Amino acid sequence: MKSIKQFLKLRYLIAACLAVVFAFTLWFGAGKNVVPANAAAIVEYKDEAIYKVGNSFRDKNMNYLLKQGETATFTASGAHYSDGVIGCDWRVSNSSILQITGSRSGTLTQTVRGVRPGVATLTGAVRSIYIGPNYTYDDRTMDNPFPIRVVAPLSGATLSQTEMTLAPGATGKIDLMTITPDSAYSLFVTDFGYTSSDSSVATIDATGNIQAIKNGTTTLSFTGDGNVLASCVLTVSDGSTPPEDAQNPQVDSQKSNNAAKEINKATIISLTLPGKRKLKVQIVRDKKADGYQLQYSTKKKFKKKTTKTININKNKKTTKILKKLKSGKKYYIRVRSFKKIRSNNSVTKVYGSWSDVMVSKKIK
Repeated sequence: MKSIKQFLKLRYLIAACLAVVFAFTLWFGAGKNVVPANAAAIVEYKDEAIYKVGNSFRDKNMNYLLKQGETATFTASGAHYSDGVIGCDWRVSNSSILQITGSRSGTLTQTVRGVRPGVATLTGAVRSIYIGPNYTYDDRTMDNPFPIRVVAPLSGATLSQTEMTLAPGATGKIDLMTITPDSAYSLFVTDFGYTSSDSSVATIDATGNIQAIKNGTTTLSFTGDGNVLASCVLTVSDGSTPPEDAQNPQVDSQKSNNAAKEINKATIISLTLPGKRKLKVQIVRDKKADGYQLQYSTKKKFKKKTTKTININKNKKTTKILKKLKSGKKYYIRVRSFKKIRSNNSVTKVYGSWSDVMVSKKIK
């Protein structure tokens, strides 16, 4: 099983191959929906796979992929008598999923629009005749089926972090953790990427790599078809320009000390294995905290390269399911509470003590 990150590596391939109008030609005969022997999956995710066959992209059942709201053009080429083609009649198996936009008869080419997610078949019935010696005559029709999967674009996503701090000149990275719908097909048809609201403060490339430039704050957003689906607030600071409300060190220190006194040491109640490559973490609620920070690692010393950090921004949420873990590995877990100190436009997090480290059973 391959992670969502693989799609980011295919970003430019996807952008080049998808357009508002697709042009397809019939590659396989009627009734065939198996993967050709010479076709290799360019994307695999969970039980989904995408194949490039000729000039088209197909799912594992060889359905053409069409984005909801967009159009695709197909050409029927199969006929009993290729020299005597006299027309073609078009129909769809489900008009609530797929809609014919042109004339239903006459032309060998037809354009359809994806109406809603689902699978439907566009069929072009090519009529051809044969006139032989002594005025012998034969009129036959051959179906040209095009099974099409209409796919909804992404409507939501989550990132590995919602807040970050980097020094000028430093680099960082945010990863795409989940998508909605949770489907390779939805990600494939969506024109997605990352943007920075202030590129003079920091830039971000198509795979989430960040380059901090100068002091300031910028919002890094993951977008789909121009819509913001998830974001992370990045603060770039070299420590020389504290927030406006923190110019008085005595006041700032007092706020932090008071907040720290209110935060209890976090406690992990249990670690359970709810499914394949998953780990469920249950913690004790801290009513005085604003949220929790959770770290998990395959190393008990929580080395940077093997450690991932998750922020839980609601103190009522005391359960977190970690996904896509390494099978056969044990994970070390620790958690701490935090409280936010707000002054004007600045937000500072004050953390409590780390909980005792708990170690999981081997991941399924």
